[in-house]
Amino acid sequence: MARLLFILTKTTEMGEAGRPTGFHYQEMADVYYGLSDSGIDIDIATVEGKEAHPAPDSFDKDTISKNEKSVQRFMKDEAALEKIKKPLNLSSLKPDAYEGVYFPGGYGAMWDLPCDKHVIKFVEEMNNTGKIIAAVCHGPAALVNAKNSDGLPLVKNRRINCFTDEEEREMNMHDVMPFLLESKLRACGGLFENAPPMKCHVAEDKNLITGQNPASAAKLAKILLSKLS
Repeated sequence: MARLLFILTKTTEMGEAGRPTGFHYQEMADVYYGLSDSGIDIDIATVEGKEAHPAPDSFDKDTISKNEKSVQRFMKDEAALEKIKKPLNLSSLKPDAYEGVYFPGGYGAMWDLPCDKHVIKFVEEMNNTGKIIAAVCHGPAALVNAKNSDGLPLVKNRRINCFTDEEEREMNMHDVMPFLLESKLRACGGLFENAPPMKCHVAEDKNLITGQNPASAAKLAKILLSKLS
């Protein structure tokens, strides 16, 4: 049975702005059930094994019925909730135990994922063995400092997607982020492609699968499943 690792941000505040953040609930839950319902085993890890917290603006904690169906389900799933309350420590995990890795978004991902040595090493080792690397929205922040075996950026000359600079400006977040992710991926040589703001888009390039925003998570899950089955 295939096994996939979700790596979630452990960040709970947006740098100097101090605004609360975390992982994006729908981007995590849509893919979680899109895969687990078809028999894919899923582990969840964070940097240092610290508890992962959903971004407050990505769900309604008081009225469960107002959330996306996958989020409603996750909020009632005690076994799944335990995985984010007590995630695995990424530093103790081996890439060869997994067929792929997935990075959900959430603004928090912009702070702890890009420069963490364990994230970078894990991504590079997965890529060197041709295993699946998937990410959505701000999740591709985990890729910006990863290299190929030749020392060039992992995303160079590869089709890539993420939450766009235009979307950041529409959300009035462009001055809050430590960097603009689309611009960074382009600077790394990525062949950036996207849909209009808040529309679904997923870019595929061999083992690399990246989605633009929350609306893209369900489609990304289907593509992931087809590659893992």
